Formats: sequence, C-alpha cells, structure tokens
Amino acid sequence: MADETEGALDKVSAAIVDSLRSDGRKSYAAIAKEVGVSEATVRQRLQKLIEQGHMQIVAVTNPVGPGRFTSMLLVKTDGGVDEVAAALRNVPEVTFAVATAGAYDVLVEVTSRDGAHLLSVIEGSIRTLDAVTDVQTLIYLKLLKLSYQSGVWPTTG
Repeated sequence: MADETEGALDKVSAAIVDSLRSDGRKSYAAIAKEVGVSEATVRQRLQKLIEQGHMQIVAVTNPVGPGRFTSMLLVKTDGGVDEVAAALRNVPEVTFAVATAGAYDVLVEVTSRDGAHLLSVIEGSIRTLDAVTDVQTLIYLKLLKLSYQSGVWPTTG
C-alpha cells in the first residue's frame, strides 16, 4: 500500500472505503469480493485506515431526531485555531469540528439537551477561549440530507 499518511489513498484502499460507505456493516468477505482482493488484505487495509485516522466505523444518527438539539457554531479566532481545536477535543457536546478557509476559522457541531444546555456550552467552553473573537450559532431545525455515500476520495496510482 502506498504511503497514505499524506491524504491520498491508493485505489484498493479507496475502493474499500467506498464499499463501506454504502453499508458500514458489510463483511470482510463481501468487501474482498467487491474490490477483488483477499479478505486478509481488506482486514489489514481497514486496520491501517482506522489507525491513520482516515476513517472510523460508527453508527450515524439523525442530528435532529427525537431528543436531539444540534447546532453548528461558526467560530472566528484571532489566529489561534490550534488552541481552539485543542480545547474543543475536551468538550463532550462537540461532535464535529473542522478548520476552514473563509469568513470563519472553525465550524463546530454541538449536540445538547436543549437551548439552555447549548448556551452553557457556548458561554462556558467556547467564548471563554482567549483565541475566540466571535461565535455565530445555527440551530438545526429539519434534516434535509444526510449521506456519507457520495464524494470522491483522492487516489494515488
């Protein structure tokens, strides 16, 4: 397998990931047959992809389902994105965070019990960070699309 720590996957690894996107519970045997490699290859590749942080296998829930209060926070910093990222890793309500280019430096998905809980997360865990200069909040109202089956992985070779 080519060195995949730089981001691009070789064709076999990309095909394995694509196969799992349609059904994360698919067996090694089914993936091997679909991709045209051995079960052992699938097992080894998946282990390496997970260890390198390229993917994880989890159950995906509806972010606006019953009992869920989910929002996206648009965060501006004074350039301290790494400081913000390090702090966000320790906030249990943060389910997703990514550094971005554009008007905001970090997008943060937060799942909370209700509006009061969300406010406590924003005020207690995010706005208190020295590097944070602004936080805008978008509360999810209705799920319009949730899919992890699309997209293209960059491949090598």
